[in-house]
Amino acid sequence: MNLAEPAWWGAVGILLTVATIVVLRLAGPRAVRFEGPLLALFLAGMPVIYAADALRHGAGPRWLAIEIAAVPLFVTFAVLGVVRSPWWLVAGIAGHGLLWDSWHQGFDYVPEWYVDSCLHVDVCAAAWAWVRMRRWR
Repeated sequence: MNLAEPAWWGAVGILLTVATIVVLRLAGPRAVRFEGPLLALFLAGMPVIYAADALRHGAGPRWLAIEIAAVPLFVTFAVLGVVRSPWWLVAGIAGHGLLWDSWHQGFDYVPEWYVDSCLHVDVCAAAWAWVRMRRWR
């Protein structure tokens, strides 16, 4: 593991998010209010990993601009998911996995293991958010 690689930051972020969700579930019903904001933070951080990978591995100005432009898009979904409706979180996380991660298949500046893992985690996290969001209200 090389923590200078942004993909590993993402992997650590995934593990910390899952561990925090487990702790929140064990903490009881009062802790449920933290799940939505946690997943919003998770969603907001997702595109940062791709942008950092593009920057670190010299993806070129066009690709770097696309990666950086994605950050405010996903942050917007995250914020709307907390202040408007959890459906924005579900849509943002699922969209990141099914569209953004899938689109990155075969890119040379993002490790394939990360893209594949992120896609699976995002789909599972979106499903989790969809199931749990009724309790967040």
